[in-house]
Amino acid sequence: MLRVSTSAVALLEENRRTQGVPPEHAIRIFGEGDGEGGIKVRMAFVEDPIATDHALTEHGMQFYVAPEVSEPLDGLVIDTAQDAPEQLVLRPEEG
Repeated sequence: MLRVSTSAVALLEENRRTQGVPPEHAIRIFGEGDGEGGIKVRMAFVEDPIATDHALTEHGMQFYVAPEVSEPLDGLVIDTAQDAPEQLVLRPEEG
């Protein structure tokens, strides 16, 4: 299962505030074609999930994970970059 660190949630909450996004909106994590046959992982604030999304709550924040990225992101953590805490990265979950 995908996880989200507390520092990533804090950064996303800060982005929510600066963008004026209502607190009841969640973050949807989804895939978008990269034009070369691959997929890019994207995030967006949304009011409601798509029917096939998987919902999860991490550190008080609601996330909707689209089915096309659910399996590829399994076992990963969304975290802030150590050398750039204003950026999000994916890293393996530590056992």
